[in-house]
Amino acid sequence: MIINKREVGFFYSVGAHCAYSDYIIKNPEDPVSEAVLKKAVLMNAAWLEARREAGETDLPEPLTVEELKKCPMSVFAVLASEIEEQEKKDSEVTVEAEEPKEGKGKNGRSAEKSK
Repeated sequence: MIINKREVGFFYSVGAHCAYSDYIIKNPEDPVSEAVLKKAVLMNAAWLEARREAGETDLPEPLTVEELKKCPMSVFAVLASEIEEQEKKDSEVTVEAEEPKEGKGKNGRSAEKSK
């Protein structure tokens, strides 16, 4: 996503999740809109950290809540959608299954023969 003429990305890491949960617990009176901005900032920080750890050096400045509050409302709508999609993507559980190896373990046919 481009905000204020720079590329910003989002990553819903365990750290971002924990920081967001702490924010919600400590600020239960904050409006939902404030929480969306805070989540975006935390997810952006996680994205920057992951890229830094991957060896990237030419990274954009991190987002701030104050910066986001100065954007037009159209940016907020796209921002909310992007962080929701990224959260779903980063929270998706995938399972890799291996094919059973020939001759290992019992299958239905070999179990019947052994009776």
